[in-house]
Amino acid sequence: MPKPNHEGNVWPHGTLTDIDIDIDVDILAVEAEIRMPVMQISRRMTVVRPPGGRLGIWSAVALDETAEVEPVDTPSPDVGDPDVEFAAVPGTRNEEGALWVGRSGRTTRLLNNIIENLRHPPGFGAWVLSMTGPAGDEAQVPKAVLRLIAKDKAAALGAQLLQWSEKSDLGHIIVSHGETIESDPREVLRNLAKALL
Repeated sequence: MPKPNHEGNVWPHGTLTDIDIDIDVDILAVEAEIRMPVMQISRRMTVVRPPGGRLGIWSAVALDETAEVEPVDTPSPDVGDPDVEFAAVPGTRNEEGALWVGRSGRTTRLLNNIIENLRHPPGFGAWVLSMTGPAGDEAQVPKAVLRLIAKDKAAALGAQLLQWSEKSDLGHIIVSHGETIESDPREVLRNLAKALL
C-alpha cells in the first residue's frame, strides 16, 4: 500500500467534481496520479459534504491552491450527520476504515485500500499491478492487504464484506484506487467475501 504523503507533495490531479449518485449528500471527488518507481496509479480523494454537517475527506491527497476545498483544523470521522457513519474494518488491525453515506433510501460505501478496482492501467505498470494483485478484470482485495492481516483475520474481513453485502439499499462502492463499483456491488462483496472465508 502507498505510504502516507507526509511532505505535502502535490501530485498531478484533476478538478474536484460532483459524483452523481442520487442521494441527498454532496459527494465530490478528485483523481490524483501517484508516481511510483515503475508505474503510475490513480488515487481518488472523496469529499462528503452533508447538509449542515462538517466536511468529511476520505483518502486525502495534497491539492494545489486552486482546489475548492475548505480548510479544516481538526480532522474527525464524525461529520455531524447521523447518515454518515465511520467504522474501523474488522481484521485490519484498525489500519483500514470504511464510511457509510446513506440518504434517500440509497447507501454508498467508501473504502480505501481493502478493495481496489483497477482495470488494467496502461504500460509496464499494468503488468506489475496484475502480478501483485490490485489490477485485473474485476474488483479484488489486494495481496498487500492480505499480507497485512493474519490468516485468521482474513475470515473477519470476509465476514464483514459478507455483512455489507446484505444491505439491500447498497447502490455504490467508491474505492480509492480504481473505478467506482456501480454494477451489482452486493454481488461483488459476496464474491470477495467467499475468497476470504
